[in-house]
Amino acid sequence: MQKLILTVLMLGFWVISPGCTRNPVTGKRQIVLVSESEEIAMGLQSDRQVRQEYGIVDTESLQNYVQAIGRRLSSVSHRPNLGASQSSIPLL
Repeated sequence: MQKLILTVLMLGFWVISPGCTRNPVTGKRQIVLVSESEEIAMGLQSDRQVRQEYGIVDTESLQNYVQAIGRRLSSVSHRPNLGASQSSIPLL
């Protein structure tokens, strides 16, 4: 019975291990279920849905302000080259 439990645990570790990576913010190892490319694709899909549902505020000064804040945040991010974009949506 102990051998079976040990085998199951080792098999579980072997299956989960490739999905583990070090979190650059915390320095801790964690399981990653979504790749960076999948995360980007999900973000682009969400962006399209939000734009379609809410629209975009088309005020140049507000867009410049929001994009400046986004650039400042990106400059201190652990993933500055992600290619994020920012837009403002109308408040409901």
